[in-house]
Amino acid sequence: MVGAIFLVPAAVPWFLAVLVGAHFLPFSWVFASRAYVFAAVSIPLVSGAIGLLFPSIVPIAVPLAVVVLLVVTAVGLARANAADRAADRA
Repeated sequence: MVGAIFLVPAAVPWFLAVLVGAHFLPFSWVFASRAYVFAAVSIPLVSGAIGLLFPSIVPIAVPLAVVVLLVVTAVGLARANAADRAADRA
């Protein structure tokens, strides 16, 4: 990451997005959640696609895409938690 800051500063958002996405993979195993699998796979793929296809807008597009994907993940987690609570009550 430090090397990227000095060598390719425009790609730093992409590197951060890949790191953010990768850290959700262990959560998907620990919590047995599809939402975390979604985040672990989609964040690196989408940010990678933006980095490869549209390198000039990486500093803006990658953070926006990550925010959208994290919101989708949060909604998925909220729904899963609500379903778990309902199952516990029944």
